[in-house]
Amino acid sequence: MELTAVIKAVEFIKAKHQAFKEIHIISDSQYVIGLVARQEKFTKLNFKTLSGIDIRNVDLVKHFLKLNAETKIHFTKIKAHQQQTSVVNYNIKADILARHLVREAVAKTNFEQ
Repeated sequence: MELTAVIKAVEFIKAKHQAFKEIHIISDSQYVIGLVARQEKFTKLNFKTLSGIDIRNVDLVKHFLKLNAETKIHFTKIKAHQQQTSVVNYNIKADILARHLVREAVAKTNFEQ
């Protein structure tokens, strides 16, 4: 889900703000942030594990790496699930907003059925 969110964000920025050549993403997802560093390994193994099975989310990983090649994406890693403090913590706020939006979508879907 986090990889999809990054892909959608990059696609949105590219569609709405074509002048941007670099994008800075702040994320708590070590998985997403580590994809670029593992690109050479993925390519060498044809996006398969050592046992010959497609890597997890192979289609999304390929799409993300293509987007990264077209538009340089910089990441900043932040800690996930931090405790609330007096300092504004945007990671906590993003988690709250995401949960709220998912609950709204689920409620809407259940209501429409």
